[in-house]
Amino acid sequence: MKFQHALITGISGELGFNLASFLITNNLAGMLSVCARGDKNDEPLLSLAQKYKVKVNIEHFDIRDDDALSAFITRSYNKTPLDLVIANAGVSLSSDDLGLEDFFEINRGFDINAKATIKTLYKSLSLYRKNVKDSCTKEHGRDIGKVVGNDQGKDRNKDIPTLNLVAISSLASLLPMRSSPIYSSSKVAINMYVNALRNSLSDEEAKSVKITLIIPGFIKTAMSDRFIGNKAMMISASDAAKKIIGAVVKNKRQLAFPKILYLGTLLGAFLPNFIIKPFVKMFDFGVVADKDRVKFLEDGIKALDDSTYSQESLKDSKKSFRGTSEDRENGSENRSNEGGGK
Repeated sequence: MKFQHALITGISGELGFNLASFLITNNLAGMLSVCARGDKNDEPLLSLAQKYKVKVNIEHFDIRDDDALSAFITRSYNKTPLDLVIANAGVSLSSDDLGLEDFFEINRGFDINAKATIKTLYKSLSLYRKNVKDSCTKEHGRDIGKVVGNDQGKDRNKDIPTLNLVAISSLASLLPMRSSPIYSSSKVAINMYVNALRNSLSDEEAKSVKITLIIPGFIKTAMSDRFIGNKAMMISASDAAKKIIGAVVKNKRQLAFPKILYLGTLLGAFLPNFIIKPFVKMFDFGVVADKDRVKFLEDGIKALDDSTYSQESLKDSKKSFRGTSEDRENGSENRSNEGGGK
């Protein structure tokens, strides 16, 4: 299988970069449209594309900007219709000095992990449906009701294009991770949306629209480097990319890895909490603040608002997540739209 045009979000992270690299080096995509907030992977990706003669379009914006995201996907689709879309952008979250994820983390956790992923899938599918309807209008006059949105597509065009939608979730979505309730919750939202969206497809549409849910454990990235705790069975970003693209090529509905941890989390869903709680505790972790989190804390101290934070609270939070100099160095490389991790 070779995709004519693949779109990937969050390529400033190691997983996003390796997904794009795998498609390029294995001759699996004729064209790539990718986006990121930062530009740290632009040069190596363009170098690969030149070597393998693959056209790559890179755009930079904050994935939380609805207008920018919508325009990026629309421009990409208008160049050549997309047949592979990987919603990869994601962010890990830190707690405040009270051990809670505050408003800042709640907002960006859902904005980036859940909303941006859902919006990427929605916009891609809506453009696909419009393209199919327009094509069938030209081919079959006004008989477009049989194309999408119902189960009566007996007369639809046999040359309907395909679309592969891929969402990156996490094993953390399958267990109540007490170290990061918001991260877990934001990934749960992805799971529910993907399964509901898949069920909303008509029988005929489901033949050409394939949706794959990816549920990974820890992946070796700058994002996972900021985790302080047990990173069991962590795999490289290149290995994860290979698994993910392999699942898409095989039209798998879902891929979860590593299998042992996945089976453990499934079992946990059926066990009482007094048994599960010690198991979950084994995976407790902290997260060194990333660049955006540090800026938020520093801005809060500079523009102190006593109705929201006390000065001592903000200072303590800043100290709590400053970490070692090595931790800070890793954290400064993180981008808000970096994908992957647990």
